[in-house]
Parts: sequence; structure tokens; C-alpha cells
Amino acid sequence: MTTEPLRDFYRKHIPNGIAVTRSLKRFTIVVGTPGDMGSKGGITVTQLETPGRYGRMEVSIDPRDEETCIYTIQTKNILSFSVSPHECQSATVIVHGRTMASATTTFTTTGTSTVTWVNNNWEQNVDLQNVRRGKQLGAMDAILRSNGTFNIASHGPGTGELALQISRNLYTYFSADSIINGTAGPGNAITVAVGTELPESQNGNFPIQVTASGALLVRAPSGEEYLFGEDEDVAAIYLRPGTTGPESLELVVWGGTAQTAAIAARLVPTLTGVSQPDFVVLEKSSRWKGAEGAVAMGFFDEQWNIASTSFFA
Repeated sequence: MTTEPLRDFYRKHIPNGIAVTRSLKRFTIVVGTPGDMGSKGGITVTQLETPGRYGRMEVSIDPRDEETCIYTIQTKNILSFSVSPHECQSATVIVHGRTMASATTTFTTTGTSTVTWVNNNWEQNVDLQNVRRGKQLGAMDAILRSNGTFNIASHGPGTGELALQISRNLYTYFSADSIINGTAGPGNAITVAVGTELPESQNGNFPIQVTASGALLVRAPSGEEYLFGEDEDVAAIYLRPGTTGPESLELVVWGGTAQTAAIAARLVPTLTGVSQPDFVVLEKSSRWKGAEGAVAMGFFDEQWNIASTSFFA
């Protein structure tokens, strides 16, 4: 499926028999979604400070001998990253502070180490068990990194047909199996619900909730709360932490009625790498306005709070 011009480009810039990563001495990493990025020169970005904005790393590698080398790193909009020396057995890592007031951090590693920006300083191997990580990272298409069969659940009248259509699309586009309203396995979950039928999130402080009256409440990063669906039905599609594993995800497809939920169901990812937001709230007018019919959209940060780059109409 690779075009001939692209193959020519690879042949020109990647000589046969030469490991490209081993020739890297100075390079730049620019990343939009860490979940879509692998390692470069032994560096892997694991979290961005502000999702929705690009992160950037300037890296230089100074090999002193066959056993030791020095990594010098500068960052912008990077919350955490891992270092795994690939050219030496032991690496001294120097991470410059991001502000004049923050100090440079230096440590030595012989394996993989994670570095996290905490309390205005870089710290090594911080516990990240309760934050968004691993397969949960990325945009809405992160739901496709399922550890097995998808679990699709429908809640409320008219949602069964939507669940079936989502299942068909997953099979058509990805040959992915799914279980509808069955015993949940280890895979990611997709929940289709209307009104107050939506099950509560395992995270009691999750910023998107359905109120007792059936409206959608979204809590902005400033603490301000937006209420949608009081006067007119709205639809929403968003990620939230899953319950089937430490890095599992749940994709919620919700509407005030099944008709509005069908609007959100159209945004269930059928392509990878298109960078859909983590959450989208839609009015009925989105049927003919497209993205202009969105009244809120954006990303979640590492704590599953709505990021400051999110949009509210």
C-alpha cells in the first residue's frame, strides 16, 4: 500500500543495514498525542502538560565510550517522558528546568526511567498508577487500543439499534469483534445511553455527568459548570476511564433521546490518527452544520480533568 515515491524516499534516507536510531546524536521530537508515538533515540513522551497543544523535546546524545553516554534534554509542554539508553549501558541524563526558577535535574540510569514534572521540578520514577496513561493516551481513537473484544452496552429505549450499528462498523472497518449486552471481557467498553439511563462513572469527580433531570453537566477547568440539554436535546460522545483493566477505556455515546444519541454515534472512530477530541457535545443542528453544531469540545488532562484548551460556545 506504500506508493513508489514514498518507497524511493525510504531507500534514499534509510540505507540498508544501518540502524537509524544509532546514528542520532541531536534531534527534535514534536508530539501531538503521546499514545500515537513510539520511541526515538531511546526517548518516549508519555504525557503532555496541556493536551491539545504540541509537545516538543530537544535531545542531544554524547557517547563518551561504549558503556557510557550523556543525554541532554530540553522540553516544552511535556509532563512526563521515559528514557531507555540505546547506545550505551549506562546513561547520565540531564534535564533542564523549564523556568529560570527551576533547577536542572541530573540522574544516571541503566534501564528505562520515567521522568515527570512535579512541583516545579523534574522527578524520577513517580507513581503514575492513578493518572491517565499507556493505552488511555491519545485522542478519541484511543478507544481502538482494546485489549480484546469490545464490550458494547445499551441503556434506554432505541439504543439497541445504535449499539448494533456501532458493532457492525467496528467489524467492517477493523474486523473487530464485539459483544453487545453480554458478559464484559478485558476489552474496552462502548456505552450507548439516553437521558438518565447512563451508568455513573467509576470516577465520582468525572467532569462530565448527567443530572437527575437528564441534562448534561460539563465542568470546565476554571470550575465553572455548563449545563446542556435543558431547553433542547443535545448529544455527547466522550472517553472516560474503563473498568476492565488499569489502562482500559470507555467510550460514552449519549443523547437526551435515541434520535440525538444517533448524532453522537456518527463520531465513533472508524479511522485512526484523525485526532478527534476526547469529548464533543453537539446540538441537533450539527446534522447540517457539522462541527459548527458543537457547543463544547476538547481534551482531558492526565487527571481526567478538562484541559484548558477546550472550547465552550
